[in-house]
Amino acid sequence: TTVPPERKTGGWSGMCSYLTDSIRTLYQNTEVIICPEKSFSRWNMLHHYLKKLIDGYGLVTTRDIRYSKQIACYIEKTITSDKFAVLSFGTSLVAELNEKNNITILTDAFAENLKMAFNNISPSEVKRLHEIDKKALNNSKKLIVLTELVKNTAISVYNYKKDKICKLGAFAYFDTIPDIKIIDISKPKYKLLFISMDWKRRNGDFAVCLFNALLSCYKDLELHISGHKPPKDVLGLAGVITHDINKDKPDGQQRLFDLYQMCDLLISPAQYNLGSAAILEAGLFGVPTIARNAGGIKDNIQNNVSGLLLQEDSSVQDWKHVIENLYSNIDHFNRLRRGAREYAVGSSNVLDKAKAVLDFMEL
Repeated sequence: TTVPPERKTGGWSGMCSYLTDSIRTLYQNTEVIICPEKSFSRWNMLHHYLKKLIDGYGLVTTRDIRYSKQIACYIEKTITSDKFAVLSFGTSLVAELNEKNNITILTDAFAENLKMAFNNISPSEVKRLHEIDKKALNNSKKLIVLTELVKNTAISVYNYKKDKICKLGAFAYFDTIPDIKIIDISKPKYKLLFISMDWKRRNGDFAVCLFNALLSCYKDLELHISGHKPPKDVLGLAGVITHDINKDKPDGQQRLFDLYQMCDLLISPAQYNLGSAAILEAGLFGVPTIARNAGGIKDNIQNNVSGLLLQEDSSVQDWKHVIENLYSNIDHFNRLRRGAREYAVGSSNVLDKAKAVLDFMEL
């Protein structure tokens, strides 16, 4: 008996769902308990499933912080044998334990990284999260991260042992990888794409300024925006087109596919980026990305192969110059398009990611 995961295709929750599904596919000799958000309305239901698991050999995965204390308590009282391995998405659960257990943490960021990415986090909240991370890492056996940035944070800030860390890498999570062939083009489409769930943090105003600067060179240029609804003054600009796409809806993935195929260049001007699955998603359709070389973004882009990384302090004029050069050099543009597809496909086999997790956990 298994508890079906809640399917969430966006962001961290989407990554957890897809990876957990693949772990279950590869780990067929046991039961996998998933504790996703909203799946357990009452603690006794979760307790029931954990009690059923305890008689067998199992891997427990959890990412529901609301039940961290209850799950931790149950793990400490019951799942003490080496025959059980726990994979925790995030640090909240593991911080509730009283001692080191056979637990592996998988995370995309620590408090130190969040402090850089989110300007609105208060110092007191950063300190609270830091203490959670510190205690969780002390209680864990191994650590899996998505980027080199987070790996280096674990080593330098939390003194985690390098040989106990596995860098998994980000991946695009669709139900299936689109089977398309990247055909060389003779001229660009002149359609920029900007994706963000947080307009300010992703530097949406910069994207609009860049679009306006490029209009002097490309009269037919369009800026397609998906995710966070831009400010009202942006909505009224000619050439700016917004897309309200929810990947969880029946037509959501197809609409996103259509958007990626419509555009020819993804721009990611955030001053600090933990990483972005959207870069790999776009790459599957041969859409290269231009981004600042800051934070964890370098793990999503091979510079000059699948996209272009610009300096952290690069200006609108710098970006304008790079895009003008790219649009005028169609051979280079086509190489980036093919490179984006190849890199994204190579990074997005979720079964390979799941196998890497199980191998690292020695299961």
